[in-house]
Amino acid sequence: MNTENRQSPEELEALNGTVEHITFHNPDNGFTVLELSAGGELVAVVGQLPEVAEGEELRLMGRYDVHPTFGPQFKAELCERSLPSTAAAILRYLSSGGIKGIGPSTARRIVDEFGDSTLEVIEKAPGRLTRIRGISPAKARRFSEELLRQFGLREVMLFLAQYGVTPDEALNVYKQLGPGCVDKIRANPYYLCGEGVRFSFDRVDRIAESLGLPRDFSFRV
Repeated sequence: MNTENRQSPEELEALNGTVEHITFHNPDNGFTVLELSAGGELVAVVGQLPEVAEGEELRLMGRYDVHPTFGPQFKAELCERSLPSTAAAILRYLSSGGIKGIGPSTARRIVDEFGDSTLEVIEKAPGRLTRIRGISPAKARRFSEELLRQFGLREVMLFLAQYGVTPDEALNVYKQLGPGCVDKIRANPYYLCGEGVRFSFDRVDRIAESLGLPRDFSFRV
């Protein structure tokens, strides 16, 4: 996506809310249509929002628009995401497929057991999940790995958004650089000029400058 004509965050409107329903999602580029519960009403939202799930809380930056067919909608350009924190929101998140392999009935059993601490257990103590009927040690590890992968994607999206990098571009960066890519970028942002990402040198140079790297930084030279 061409970002040259994108508006700066200062020119965009903010929209905060909880994902109520995913209407459409393209897994290849992250394009998503969803309903966001915001201020007591449902708002139609469109944009590149990779791997968003029902129950997640979003802070979006973008513009309201009127589609000739679908009517009023909010076109999101930037997205900050946070995982649900209450048992009810976590149940909705897990039941909607927030973590691959956990369906509605398993989600109910897990949340009934761990309540508000469910996601912390999955992330940090997956072995405790084996007390739930049908969850083996191998499954528990997979659930934890999937949640950690999502945390990694969220981290890179939030980190790169401050430099005008779109969600779909951030998703591609994560695919190319893998786990820990934020640390890799901090250490050497010129990875972003490489194969598979191919950001322009000038664009990456601005990121490097904001990170305080010197002009004679070896990888820049």
